[in-house]
Amino acid sequence: MMRRLDSQNPLVQPLWGAEQAREAPAALTDTLDASTSSIEDVLDAARERGYQQGYEEGEQRAHQQVLVQAQEKALLAARQHAHAVGELEQARQQLEALITALPAALAEHAQAAQEVAVAAAYAAVVRMLGQAYADGQLMQPWVMQALADMQQPADAIHLAPQDMPHVVPPEGVRLVADARLQPGQCLLRTRLGHYESGLDVRLETLRTALLTGLARHRQHEDVV
Repeated sequence: MMRRLDSQNPLVQPLWGAEQAREAPAALTDTLDASTSSIEDVLDAARERGYQQGYEEGEQRAHQQVLVQAQEKALLAARQHAHAVGELEQARQQLEALITALPAALAEHAQAAQEVAVAAAYAAVVRMLGQAYADGQLMQPWVMQALADMQQPADAIHLAPQDMPHVVPPEGVRLVADARLQPGQCLLRTRLGHYESGLDVRLETLRTALLTGLARHRQHEDVV
């Protein structure tokens, strides 16, 4: 059996009154708006935190990158400085070696110059004597000087056949052409033996005298 509900029946009443029914949608809207605002605030806060965190991480990475680049530049500069210092030290050592070797080099150069001077003087004498010999003006004074140096009477003067026309012997001394002798050579015979003279012997004596004088000069320089 069905019973009709009567709104006038005090047993049958709605859960809220008419006024409450009119106010419910507005309250729900306010609640939704408040919830939406809260969500947006949460999202904004999350975005802000994410942005701040990303910014800090980016700044940290940038700082680390700058630090790494600075370290690499410092290391490169240190290597370049060490290389430059090494080259400078090598140059200094080479300069010191040159300075240390300079006196010896100068002395060696001076000795070489002295040897050249002696050789040049000897060559000049050889040329002069050679020219005098070629002109036939050398053998006569040469033989007379050899006789004076011997300090004893000579019995004979031996000369190369080419030199015979250029020598006039002293009185009492024989002039002998000797094919064994080279041009410019001279052999003086006495009762006690023979005495060799001539252009070759005189030049060798001159060369020995020049070298001896050079050696004495160097010894004097070493002492001083």
